[in-house]
Amino acid sequence: MNRKITFLLLLLFVGQISWACDLCSFYIGIQPNDFKSSFGIRYRYRLFEDKYTFNSSTNTISNKSSQRLANNNLASINHIDESYLGTEKKDIFYKEQYNSYDFLLNIALGKRFNLLISNSFSDNYVYKNDSLIDNISGVGDMQLLLNYRLFYSKVSNDSLAKNRFLHRLTIGAGIELPTGSYNKNSTKSYETTITGNTILGQPLMVLDPHLQPGTGSLNYLFFLEYLVQFNQLGWNSNISYKLTTKNKNGFQFANRSNFNTSLFYMAKIKPDFILMPNAGLSYEYSERDTQNEIEEVDSGGEALFATPGFKLLVKNIAFDFNYYHPIHDYLYGNQPSNKARIIGQLTYNF
Repeated sequence: MNRKITFLLLLLFVGQISWACDLCSFYIGIQPNDFKSSFGIRYRYRLFEDKYTFNSSTNTISNKSSQRLANNNLASINHIDESYLGTEKKDIFYKEQYNSYDFLLNIALGKRFNLLISNSFSDNYVYKNDSLIDNISGVGDMQLLLNYRLFYSKVSNDSLAKNRFLHRLTIGAGIELPTGSYNKNSTKSYETTITGNTILGQPLMVLDPHLQPGTGSLNYLFFLEYLVQFNQLGWNSNISYKLTTKNKNGFQFANRSNFNTSLFYMAKIKPDFILMPNAGLSYEYSERDTQNEIEEVDSGGEALFATPGFKLLVKNIAFDFNYYHPIHDYLYGNQPSNKARIIGQLTYNF
């Protein structure tokens, strides 16, 4: 998330921590239906917010709730404008909300290969003191990931067979195509001119690369997952990595990585009804983004989340839900804090 802006000219680049959950659009996770194709719809919700104090006498922003947002001379967060001139101190409640709708197709190619294809629609909002001040939406980038199972246990007809032990190791590689929109401007302020008895307001437009649904760049994806299960109890871990390139605007998102691990229990309520509660951790890390090969100071960082959730399977239909609660949040520069994330998915296996 970039928060680099001078007090009078406003920002040049700002936005979300786009690496947060970027890679979960091809996250495999706990999948009892290993060798079936599927189609799914996933909803991802991310919330970032903080309370800031603006001091106009020193042109500084301070944050009361997070040590990482110490005073930064001649800098501010997104969307702070000239209305704060002449105000000695004023509290600002700032919030960013990101909504993503992923459409996923998993094509089983025999017992060892599967191809994951995904695309998304994003609808992103920025609020200041509970007032909506920005909204950008559109289609995101298409992702294609080919997975290969290095080894896997044989699966019996009864997925909960007594004394059943299974495990699998999966590797994957793919690409993210620049099919999404990445040049949607935002109105950050208005420039007012007075001609005679007429007052004219000219909008000041800026391009925020982090609010965009797409990246505008060709990126490379890498994935590794291990799953082990004995009877109803299991453990699932995966790590994913995105290698990025520069887009036509000279902006490049930093390379980023995600690590997820969770314990799960597979409870067979009825023959065609399985409940799988799970709990784990999710860690993500990114260096700073760059504009024309110059680092954006207010971007990048790391975060650790507790991830309780469940999976429900009824015949060929599956529903997943996970809540992401931040337990460690260290973001570089002036960025609002991670507050909450939700991921829900509905899948049909065929």
